[in-house]
Amino acid sequence: EQSNPSFPEEAMYGWCGDKARELGTPLGFSYPAMLAVAAVMTPSVPGIRSNIYVANLGKVGTGKSQSIERAISTIAWTNGIVNTCVPGSDKGLYKMFKHDEPYAKAVLLAQDELRNMVKSKIAIQGAALPYVLCELFGKDNVGGVTKDDNDQVRLQLTILGALKCDDEIEFQNLFGLNTLDGLNRRFIFGVAPSDWEYEPYTIMPEPMRMTYSVQVPMYCWDMVKEWKHKDKLKRHNLGELALRIALITSFMNQDISITTDAMTTALRFMEWQESIRDDYKAGEAETREAEVEQVIVTVLTKLGVDVYTNWTKLYKNKHLDRKGCSLVNRVRDVMIREGMIGYDSQTKTIWLKA
Repeated sequence: EQSNPSFPEEAMYGWCGDKARELGTPLGFSYPAMLAVAAVMTPSVPGIRSNIYVANLGKVGTGKSQSIERAISTIAWTNGIVNTCVPGSDKGLYKMFKHDEPYAKAVLLAQDELRNMVKSKIAIQGAALPYVLCELFGKDNVGGVTKDDNDQVRLQLTILGALKCDDEIEFQNLFGLNTLDGLNRRFIFGVAPSDWEYEPYTIMPEPMRMTYSVQVPMYCWDMVKEWKHKDKLKRHNLGELALRIALITSFMNQDISITTDAMTTALRFMEWQESIRDDYKAGEAETREAEVEQVIVTVLTKLGVDVYTNWTKLYKNKHLDRKGCSLVNRVRDVMIREGMIGYDSQTKTIWLKA
């Protein structure tokens, strides 16, 4: 039986931690759920987005769904922010969240049975929905206008769902094998022991917080950079998530800036995520997109952070032409948008960003 990494209480910060303790569900589920709830209310700042994707993994009766229900119930939401429908496709998602406001609307896509979306909608060969979700993780405006359709959305999307998952093998079958462009890499995963017992719980919802801009001191970037350098390959993608969590928890704690405590606990939380990812992970390069990304990251990591190399040379030497030019360029462009790598189209140079 899968032995889940125990949740470290020192990974919680401020209001989110206090609320997670009050929910009466395992902290390995309740704290990630509270982070997602808080993310919807937190405004992004330059360089750090505040939306996150969270999936609680566990067997039936472990408290994963109850933690989500209770976390959502802590807030008195205004209409239209929480949506529990399952987007049937990319077009379905556009229709679900289409609005007339000139700004990106913050919404929470809450899924009591995340497998309904993962298994039935995302893991379909050629489906566009996983690409759209990957793009929405990193930007607000997705889609485009054609002569027949206006398939675009302005959205700051946070996902919170429960995924019935008995062990790491079932996780691979559900979430790892066919999710494209590393969608699973963008998720925060909640896990907990399986000995939780249900008890009735009453929650008094709080009003939504007034928005304001949280300052990001330079030491936040320095702390993340130092943390990532301890294991560049494993932690390269986790530093951005740590910054998002520090921003979210600081805002909900009504801090005027991200504190060192908020940053320290966020990094500790991501270390817990590291241990989860050691077990719950897709197989090595299980999609063509994952293969391309893995090649690029491996080559650039060996060279080091901010070390420039010729893209054309990398492309030819690693035989990426066999994967198809359009696919390789698409993966590279996604990595650029997400801030993983830098690319200069004039000099054809590419590098791993700190």
